Amino acid sequence: MLPKLCTMSNDKKTLRRQFLSERAAQSAADKQKADGEIARRVLESEAYRRAACVFAYVSTVQEIDTRALLRAALAAGKTVCVPLCGAAGEMTARQIASLDELRPGAYGIEEPDAAAREIVPDDIDLVLVPALACDRQGYRLGYGGGTMTASFAGLGPSAWRFAPNSGWWIACRIRRSTNGATGS
Repeated sequence: MLPKLCTMSNDKKTLRRQFLSERAAQSAADKQKADGEIARRVLESEAYRRAACVFAYVSTVQEIDTRALLRAALAAGKTVCVPLCGAAGEMTARQIASLDELRPGAYGIEEPDAAAREIVPDDIDLVLVPALACDRQGYRLGYGGGTMTASFAGLGPSAWRFAPNSGWWIACRIRRSTNGATGS
């Protein structure tokens, strides 16, 4: 699929505004189609098939829908973990057995109870992180908080990282963080 928007801006704030505006203009039908296509591609990927432990963000209405992916991973018997945000903005991966365990938490995003089992990043085989866009080198533009980037610095070297987005939100180049991280 060819990119719908390829911008030369290197300013992350400008890129975020542009991509949020594009996403808001997307029709419900186009979003549903993109969500289904992304879920299909992830579920058919070698990385997903090999993963014993999957971490995925719990999507909001505006984001790529991860619920079908979470349900499929649970049904396949994989260990599934989702973010739990702490009071200071830190995030940990917590195991769930059902989406019914999720309740509105920090920032109004559904998350598990604090008593849910914590999964250390090194045990995670596949990570799905929210992305507004990615560049052609695989660097992700997130929402700017840095929480996802910082929380998974300890991922094992074999862990796959996916940043699902609608495919046409490709920036020509995303400025890299000074710490070498691939996001925020």
